Amino acid sequence: MDDAEMKERPIIFSGPMVRAILAGEKTQTRRIVKPQAVKCPYGKPGDRLWVRESFCEVVDQYGSKRAHYRASEPNLEVIRPMKDRPPYAGPPKWKPSIHMPRWASRIDLEITHVRSQRLQAITVGAARAEGIVAQPGYLASEFKALWESIHGSGSWDKNPWVWVIEFEIESVKSDRLFLGL
Repeated sequence: MDDAEMKERPIIFSGPMVRAILAGEKTQTRRIVKPQAVKCPYGKPGDRLWVRESFCEVVDQYGSKRAHYRASEPNLEVIRPMKDRPPYAGPPKWKPSIHMPRWASRIDLEITHVRSQRLQAITVGAARAEGIVAQPGYLASEFKALWESIHGSGSWDKNPWVWVIEFEIESVKSDRLFLGL
């Protein structure tokens, strides 16, 4: 696909799902279809998704911003060094994924396939591709529990239409540094 045709869009993932992506265990996601949606708002094959996740910003002694990620560093207690602060500045101030700017995103995904289906049509293989790690007999119930933890109690029983977005990791930046504050 020509770069002029390819589009980038942000997509939010929770910490456990980011870890599943990084471990190569999650290669698809399901998102509710909005009423009368004809085409997937997340894109089409060849488009790129940049992952938004919980993070904190640190400004080093040289004035450069650096991102730390809660999914990878959940027990991060001390950020050092911080501009105009003592070297041990205390606990980080985590920001919700919705506020992550593009520069701080470390994971780019390429969409490989998009389709719509009913939520409960998920297969055992698809539950694994969603990042669920469980014994085969428990995959569906684990995915149901994950879905309801995100969308609320009883949301599984509504069996909504969902976009099934399959993806591959395009790149993972291990150290996100933004120069030139």
